[in-house]
Amino acid sequence: MATPSSVRELTRIRPVRARRMTAHNLRLPPTPLLGRDHDVAFASQLLERDEVRLLTLLGPAGVGKTRLALAVADRLRDDYPHGVWFVDLAPLDTPQSVVQAIARELGIRETRGRSLLQRLVRVLADQVVLLVLDNYERVRDAASLVADILAACPAVKILATSRAPLSLRWEHRYAVAPLDLPIPQRFRDPRRLDRPLPAAMDFFVARARAVQPDFALTAANAAAIAELCVRLDGLPLALELAAARSHVLAPQALLTSCAWLPTLSWPAADLPARQQSLRAAIDWSYALLDDAERALFRHLGVFVGGCTPEAAAAVAGDGGAAGVLDSLQGLVEQSLVEAPGAGDKIPRFRLLGVMREFALAQLAASGELAPAQERHAAYYLDLVERAAAALLGPERGDWVRRLDQEHDNLRAALDWAIAHEAPEVELRLVAALGHFWWTRGLLREGRRRLEGALARDGGGPSRPRAKALIEYTIPLMWQGDYDRARQAAEEALAIGRALGDGRASAESLVYLAWLADAEGDDDRASRLYAAALTESRLAHDAWSGALARMNLGGLRLHQKAIDEAESLLTEGLRLGREAGDIRLSAILLTALSRVACERGDFDAAVPALTEALVLCRRACDLRATYLAAVAAARLAVSRGGADRAAALLAALGLQHEIDRPTPSRAAVPLPPWPRAAVREVLAASPFAATWAQGESSALHQLVEEALAALTEVRADPDPAAGDLSERERDVLRLVAAGLPNKQIAQMLSLSERTVKAYLTSAMNKLGADNRAQAAVVAVQQQLL
Repeated sequence: MATPSSVRELTRIRPVRARRMTAHNLRLPPTPLLGRDHDVAFASQLLERDEVRLLTLLGPAGVGKTRLALAVADRLRDDYPHGVWFVDLAPLDTPQSVVQAIARELGIRETRGRSLLQRLVRVLADQVVLLVLDNYERVRDAASLVADILAACPAVKILATSRAPLSLRWEHRYAVAPLDLPIPQRFRDPRRLDRPLPAAMDFFVARARAVQPDFALTAANAAAIAELCVRLDGLPLALELAAARSHVLAPQALLTSCAWLPTLSWPAADLPARQQSLRAAIDWSYALLDDAERALFRHLGVFVGGCTPEAAAAVAGDGGAAGVLDSLQGLVEQSLVEAPGAGDKIPRFRLLGVMREFALAQLAASGELAPAQERHAAYYLDLVERAAAALLGPERGDWVRRLDQEHDNLRAALDWAIAHEAPEVELRLVAALGHFWWTRGLLREGRRRLEGALARDGGGPSRPRAKALIEYTIPLMWQGDYDRARQAAEEALAIGRALGDGRASAESLVYLAWLADAEGDDDRASRLYAAALTESRLAHDAWSGALARMNLGGLRLHQKAIDEAESLLTEGLRLGREAGDIRLSAILLTALSRVACERGDFDAAVPALTEALVLCRRACDLRATYLAAVAAARLAVSRGGADRAAALLAALGLQHEIDRPTPSRAAVPLPPWPRAAVREVLAASPFAATWAQGESSALHQLVEEALAALTEVRADPDPAAGDLSERERDVLRLVAAGLPNKQIAQMLSLSERTVKAYLTSAMNKLGADNRAQAAVVAVQQQLL
C-alpha cells in the first residue's frame, strides 16, 4: 500500500497547460484543499501508471478521502477525453443500486434485451473514462461489479474512497493519513510563528478565519491551537467542525472542554448529514461492523495510547486470542484502528483520540465500562510485576521500551485504583513501577505516586509496602530530603526483617548507609554497608550483594583505599553479572574505569568504560549513561581528545530531563563537573554551538559519541575484546565446539549459572547478541 511517507520521493510537478472542456460532473468545494499537495500529486501519479486501473483511497472517518479524490480527479480531467464521473455510493446498500447509480451519472439507460450492467459495459468498452466511486465501504459486496467493469473496459480507470479495501486483484491502495501534527511545546516560543506551520495548524487557522475573518495565530493562542490539533489527531473533519466554533470559543476554551469531542457539529446545508457531525461520521463506520468487531472496538476505548493483542484479549473478554486478532484485522481494514508499524517487535494497535472518545461512550452505554476498566487494571498490574523482575535482568532494555509504550495505560490503571479505592492494587503498581520511573528520570511523578499510595495503604507490613518504601527512598535521597528518606528506609528494613525478606533488608541498609555517607559519617556508613553485605550473603542474593559492594567500593575509592575499592567493585561486578543486571554491571564498570584513572592507567580504563557504554545502550537508563558519558568525557580531555569531549558534553544535557543527583561519595562518585575544564581547553573553538548540539542529543547518540571519543584514546584497537579472562576463553572454546551450557559446566566444574555469567560477560565485551555470535567473533579475532 502506498503511504504518505513515500510521497516526496515520487511526486513531480505537472506542467501547466490549457484545460480542455472535458465532460465531468465534479462538484468542487469552494474552499481550498490544504495540507494535501503531496497526497494529490502522488495519487495522481499512481493513476497515471498503465498498470494501475483501480486505486482505493483508504482512511478513517473525517480524514478527507472525498476531498482528496475530487482534487485528484480534477487534476487528471484532461487525461480522460470521455469524462470524469463522480458517483456517491453513500446512500446505497445493494450491488444493483451501484450499477444504477453509475449509469445515472453517465446518462445510460437500460434497453430491451440487455441488463443495465451489460449496457453500461457496452458504452464504456471503448471509452477513456475515470470513475470516482465515493464511500465504497457501504457496498463492499458490489466489488465484483468493479472487477467486471475493469475486465471489459480496458481504458476505464476507477478511483475509489473507502474505509476498508475492496480486496480485488486489480486494487492498488493508498492510505490517507491525518494532517501533519505540531509539537505543542515548541509553539510556546513566539519565533515559531514565523515559520511554515504544520498542516493541521494551517488548516485550523484557515477554517477559523472563514467564520471569524479577524482570527489570527498569536503567541497567546498558538500553543493551545497546537494542542487542539493533537487532541483531534489532525483529522480535517474534526478540525473543521472545531474551527466552526472559534467565533464563540477561543482555542484555549475549546481545549479545556472535553465533552465536545464526539459531538462536534456544523450545520452546513451543502454537506451530507454524516459530515455535519463528527459523531455521525464515526457512527457511519461503527454501523458497518459485525457484532464481534463492535464489541472489541468498544473495549479498545479503555486503552490510552494503544494496546497489544494480548492486552486487548485480556480486556475484551470472551473472544479469545485468535478471535481478537481477527476482529483487530477487521477494524484496521475499516480504518477505525491504526495498524502496527512494520518495525514493531510486539504488534500494537491504536485508536485515534476522537475514535476513543466515541468507543468509551458506546462502552458506557452498553454497561460494560466498569468491568472493562477493572480487567484493564488487572492486566497492567500483572504486566508491571513481570516487568519489575525483568528490569534487573539482561532483557531490561526491551522491558523499558515496552513500559515506555504502555506508560499512559499504567497511569490510567493507577488512576482507576485511586478512584475505586483499591489501595492494594495501587500499592503493588507503584512498588513495581518505581525502578522504571527512576530509569526514565521521572522523579517527580514517581515520588508523588508513591507518596499517595503509601498514605492510602491501610494494610499491615507486606512485601509490596516494603518495596514501595524502598522505591520511595530513592527520589527522597536524590532530592536531598534525608530525614524522610531515612524514615522510609528504616520502615522498609523493619518490614524486610519481620518477613524474612533478605533482599529488602539488604537494599534498605544500602540506602541507610548512603544517607550516612552523604552526611559525612564514614564509620556509620561502613557499618551499615557491612550489615547489608551480611544480609545479602544470608539471603544468597547476588543482586543486593552487587549493590552493596558498588556503594561501599565508591566510598573506599573516595577515601583513596584504591586496592580495597577495586576488590569490592570487581566482586560486585561478578555478582552483578551473575544476577544478569546489565545496568548495575554498567555502573560498576564505570567505577572500575575510575579506579584505573586514579592509578594513572588510562589504557586500562578504556576497555571497562567501553563495555559499560555497550551495556548502557542495552539498558536504556539515563543515570547509568550519564555517569559513563561523563567519565568518557573526562578521559577524552585527559588524553587530548578535547574536540570529542565537547560534543560528548551532551551527557550534561541530561540534567534537563532528570534531577541533578545530590553529590555523595556513595554509589559511583560523580567526577567534578567537566564543563569549566573543557571550556578552558576549547577556548579557541565554537564551544557554545557544540554545547547546544550536545544538549539536544538523544540517549543512544550519547553512547555512540562516548564510544567514538574512547576510540581516540585507545592503545589497543579492540581492548574490550582482548580483555577476555582465561575462564571466559575456556567457555567460548567449548561454545565454539557446539557444547551446551550444561555440558560446559560439567567439563569445567562450574555451575550452569556461573557458565551463563561468563558467557554474558564475554558477549558484552565482544558486542555480541548471543552465545554463538560471541564464539564466532572470538575465533575471527584469534582470541581463542
